[in-house]
Amino acid sequence: MTKVLHLTPGVGPAWYGLGVGLDDLCRALAARGCFVMLATAYRSGIDNPERVLPPIGDRERGYSRMAFPVFATKRFQFSPALLRWLAVNISRFDIVHLNSLYSFPIVAGLILARRFKIPYVVTTHDVLAPVQRRKSRAKKLVVDSMLIRRALNAASAIVYSTPAEYEAARPLGIRAPSAIVPWAINLSSFAVLPERGSFRAQFLNGSGCPIVLYLGRLAEKKGLDRLLQAFKKVLVVRPDARLVMAGGGDPPAYRSLVERWAEDYGISQCTLFTGFVYGVNKLELLADADVFVLPSHSENFAVAMFEAMACRLPVVISSGVQLSSDIARCGAGLIADDPSDIADAICRVISNVDLRYALAESGLEYARGFGWGNTAAALATLYSEILGANLRPAPSRISNRTRPLAGTDS
Repeated sequence: MTKVLHLTPGVGPAWYGLGVGLDDLCRALAARGCFVMLATAYRSGIDNPERVLPPIGDRERGYSRMAFPVFATKRFQFSPALLRWLAVNISRFDIVHLNSLYSFPIVAGLILARRFKIPYVVTTHDVLAPVQRRKSRAKKLVVDSMLIRRALNAASAIVYSTPAEYEAARPLGIRAPSAIVPWAINLSSFAVLPERGSFRAQFLNGSGCPIVLYLGRLAEKKGLDRLLQAFKKVLVVRPDARLVMAGGGDPPAYRSLVERWAEDYGISQCTLFTGFVYGVNKLELLADADVFVLPSHSENFAVAMFEAMACRLPVVISSGVQLSSDIARCGAGLIADDPSDIADAICRVISNVDLRYALAESGLEYARGFGWGNTAAALATLYSEILGANLRPAPSRISNRTRPLAGTDS
């Protein structure tokens, strides 16, 4: 039985796709015969796994979790208790899988895995995309020069969710082998939705107006400025429409900037900022919305988009979503980048019942292709190859959705 340690900076809905999906992944790996430990730091009740993740069942004997409190600075997830635990226990695992990069749990895991000569895998979760590298650029340059660059080159494999994410990282010249293993979604979480109307009753006085939904972090890479410009154009055609911006600022001050944009465009009275939503509240919002919009400059997997698809909610996305070409080919969503085109796509969905139905059904079918079983199978194969073959970098051969392993360019 392969003993796998998954390390992550945080779990639960507050960490969006990574925070929820990683628990599902670990369960799926355990179901395939791995022994999996998920170790994380937590800041409060909103990301304490015992409070925000489903309990581990009696039959899930191959899966366990450890969580350690954050000390002082919350942004970096600094946890001395986690470090002490890792120093004692990391050598008990056959392989270490690190999720993301620029946080204390990941840095500590990289250092100790290298010290104890344990093979390690890094899933980047899009942090190597150009728009993400510009965020906190000075700090990242320091950490890169001291540790990250060498650690990535020495990894047993770097895992990307899409071929486009891999291509965006190629200019960095990382020498480690790479794998394309898509992230996934637990469709069962969206199989039964609340009755339509709960969100509208609470926030919109029960109005039957068209709801345009953005669900996710309010962050620079999300392209929210062009969404607001597009919605101003939507209001010319559908003055009864409402834009719901559901998510917290990343960083927190970014929400204030987006709110100012809404005021500058004269649409603040038609725009609702709910803050971070999860659980039943999120399901109620998804059930009541009419169209989901994701105008990101860069998006490797777009978990919120898949959640919308799982709820039969039509999606309008940008070409910055790295699966956009595939989605367009399957008729699972509309693709638009310019604010005028985004507005036109939104209006088409709102006004055309047949189009809305077609997008909803095709989107659900598309989402069904991204279950955790396939992702866990690909990773289990990857772990076996690393442990059994002492893999070395080789010329790149990467294609399609799930590729167990291929080396990158040297």
